[in-house]
Amino acid sequence: MVATKQSWIAEPLGAALPIPYERIFAPDEFAHLRAGLVPQSMDDKWFVYFEAPYLYFHRSWGGVGVYRVELVERDDSVTTAEVLCAEEVLRRSSPEHEARLLAFLIGRLLLGEKIDFPLPPSSRKGPAGLLQHILAGTARPEIRNLSSRRNWWPFGRN
Repeated sequence: MVATKQSWIAEPLGAALPIPYERIFAPDEFAHLRAGLVPQSMDDKWFVYFEAPYLYFHRSWGGVGVYRVELVERDDSVTTAEVLCAEEVLRRSSPEHEARLLAFLIGRLLLGEKIDFPLPPSSRKGPAGLLQHILAGTARPEIRNLSSRRNWWPFGRN
């Protein structure tokens, strides 16, 4: 199923500022981005859809717009152009951290990459995986070498 704006709640992004996220995607990766992501349970924290030329990221519970990634098609690849993050989110974070979190969301949720969750510098110690579950819903431990660990949440997905 390909996600569209009508697939879920999608509030407009509102005031947003640029963040330093850059990436080049292969054609098969772009196909995954265009498919987007529709939440299947309460543990899925994001709704993602592509409406050319933008990839939109919304929090699943209220549909709040958080990121907008402009994608430009080249001959043999797709590159990011302007990447925006909600100004409200940036009041509690930094552009650099939000770029790392977006890289995680794209890599983990849309492309299935096994990559580490970017803990914010100000994070407090807590149960492993809790902050990641709250922000990303991926139910994976916030540790290195993810491929050698089992899911932290019993209902988690690989």
